[in-house]
Amino acid sequence: MKINITTEAMDELIAGGKPVIIDLYAEWCSPCKMMAPIFARAAEAAGDRAEFVKIDIEVRPELADRYGVMSVPTVIGIAGGEVRHMSSGIMNETELNALADRLSE
Repeated sequence: MKINITTEAMDELIAGGKPVIIDLYAEWCSPCKMMAPIFARAAEAAGDRAEFVKIDIEVRPELADRYGVMSVPTVIGIAGGEVRHMSSGIMNETELNALADRLSE
């Protein structure tokens, strides 16, 4: 799992061809703190199927702006260079694993 990567590194990751699942969060956000261990377990379970990335919107506001994030946590799934999923709120591990599967097809 990658954390707070630069815009350039994000672009390279997306261009790499593997699905990318992004958790946009903030340190002050209680639901984000609840989701952190869930996201980490899903990242571990996904193995090589997808890249999991956590982005603090206060560290990398340009990435939050790029995707029009209005609230946190927001999960974005990208495959083939296109946003294929975007949702706000906590996702459970089953939902994150299903997203990784769906984006990998």
